[in-house]
Amino acid sequence: MLYVLEPEMPGGIDEGTDIDRRTWPPSYRSLHYELDTWQGDPLVAGFVCLLATRDLEADFREAGLTGYTPRPVIVTRSLNYIALNKRPVPPFVWIDITGVPGLHDIAWTSGREIAVSERFVDLLRRAGAEHFSVTALDETQSPHD
Repeated sequence: MLYVLEPEMPGGIDEGTDIDRRTWPPSYRSLHYELDTWQGDPLVAGFVCLLATRDLEADFREAGLTGYTPRPVIVTRSLNYIALNKRPVPPFVWIDITGVPGLHDIAWTSGREIAVSERFVDLLRRAGAEHFSVTALDETQSPHD
């Protein structure tokens, strides 16, 4: 079964991001993500991007999850974050989604939603993530581009 994943979105891309605007939605050659708020989940999203803590990405690799390439990311904290949130920020990895829905554990749907396998959801829950939602991918939706 496939699910649509909606992770916590505590920030977004920042000025240091190298964006390829030849396609829509754009793709990134490098990614700079700025946290504005963060409730501590090991998986966070931004505009057409996904980040995982380094520990969570290691769990993905150990479990053999497919459909992504880990890439480096620069994560900074906004002034708002610094003023209101004392939570330390762990190292993050950009989860560059490359999978095909139904063939891999994580992929983009044709509507640019994040499609994930049940294995992915189970691993995310075991990692302690709380601030996300998953819904079954409607079988009338085409998960493919």
